Amino acid sequence: MIFRINGEKLEIETDKRLIGDILSEIDERAEAMDAVILDLSMDGRQVDTSELEQLLGKSASEPGNMDMTVRPIPEIKAYSLGILSDLLELAADISEKDKGELKDDLCKAWQSFKSAYYGLYSAEEISFLDAFGEAVDKMEAQMGTMAKKLKGFFKERLAELTEPEASMMSAAKLFNTIKNDLSEVSLKIQTGKDKEAMNTMVIAVELINKTVRILPSYLQYLKTADKKEPVIDGLSAAEFYTSLNGVLKELAGAFENKDGILIGDLAEYEISPRLESFFTALAARGAKDGR
Repeated sequence: MIFRINGEKLEIETDKRLIGDILSEIDERAEAMDAVILDLSMDGRQVDTSELEQLLGKSASEPGNMDMTVRPIPEIKAYSLGILSDLLELAADISEKDKGELKDDLCKAWQSFKSAYYGLYSAEEISFLDAFGEAVDKMEAQMGTMAKKLKGFFKERLAELTEPEASMMSAAKLFNTIKNDLSEVSLKIQTGKDKEAMNTMVIAVELINKTVRILPSYLQYLKTADKKEPVIDGLSAAEFYTSLNGVLKELAGAFENKDGILIGDLAEYEISPRLESFFTALAARGAKDGR
């Protein structure tokens, strides 16, 4: 049997193997590349979900052609965000007199969106979407206001996927506005300015989350543009990401234990210098490109 991904033949051993084993291997390869199998065709005919279980148990040595469409998850999510934007715009524009007429259409479109794309979204994003979904189901008065707010929120998330370089530069600017405050979190906690210190930490955590979200798309952009990845204090971007994750886990524990001293120390000695190194490395890489 011949296996093809996006029209290209795979060099894969099929002798004495089941189709299910090979598809599992391909699925693992796709996952490692932050991609997913969208559809499956056998001899030019799309495989229905009801047929899949039986197909998986067949021998891969039999004659035939199996074609798969594989797409990067960020690309699929960007597409889904376009659909979400249209739904939010529709909800924002529905007037009182239109609610009865358009409720069924909006509810059906929303359920279709949920079943197709919810798996691509983070827990934070789903919490917002669930609240909006409840408002849609009940056609609540605040649905339009909620839709307008969410449209702005998800517009930023779409930009992170489609314009990763600009989004990363935006994150760098945000860091520059808080880096002095970040280095003074420990002092503020010690002098009773806990509220100011915590406000800075909330912004810092969101900045880190934003940077982590953008990083995969940013690195893919660099690869596609044949540009070198930044090196941060001798670490690759992936190694830096891993080290930063460790600090975030420690910070989460400090918040859970309400350990102000540890929060201040992490802000001053771990988070601030790491972010400084990261964004300095990005600026240096950009300078080499003539930016």
